[in-house]
Amino acid sequence: MPKISIRPVTLRRIVETIDLSVKRGGIDDHILSTTLQTTQRRAHEILSELQRMKLLETDGTNYIPNKDTNEFINAFQEENWERIHTLLFNNYSFYRAFIDTINEKLCSTSFSKDVLQAILTNEPEHNFNCTAIDLLCDWSERLGALQRNRYTCRYYVADQSMDIDQFPSILQTTYEEFNVKPRAGMRQEYVEIARIRESLCEKQRRKERHLIVY
Repeated sequence: MPKISIRPVTLRRIVETIDLSVKRGGIDDHILSTTLQTTQRRAHEILSELQRMKLLETDGTNYIPNKDTNEFINAFQEENWERIHTLLFNNYSFYRAFIDTINEKLCSTSFSKDVLQAILTNEPEHNFNCTAIDLLCDWSERLGALQRNRYTCRYYVADQSMDIDQFPSILQTTYEEFNVKPRAGMRQEYVEIARIRESLCEKQRRKERHLIVY
């Protein structure tokens, strides 16, 4: 049985499409393509994928909103990213398989997209190609399910727990890692704060990057 392939849709397109469906009570390929100024074929792909996400239903002619459509819009307006993550996890098999694999095999370490794709290649029902990995990593980062070190582009699952007593020593160790000697007898006087912050948050698997601001 062939694997299911993803039709890539950004979170912005999801919001635009379902918001239009709520305002009009239902939309079709032509209405969406005209509104988004895209081809009718692309509009059909977007609507079909949102139906697969269970954020729209079809009556055979139009794609119409349901209770999850309204809940998604409300969560977006309230900036409740965790609720949007939950809706997608519960409704969309691609996202659920992606998150489940990370939680089962990569939750205690940081990883690159290449490592993630190598693991997901063995997923039996879904085709996790480069496009799917890029899209779902972007979703996960925006919704807070994953964090990304902006310097190494490695991802990790954020964990809210932290031993504050260990924070000073971890900070000092992280600083020393970046405070390299440019040449013998000299020490680097400046270490970029943002780089220390990203590395420390990755080590501690923290969401709150404002832990280090000075």
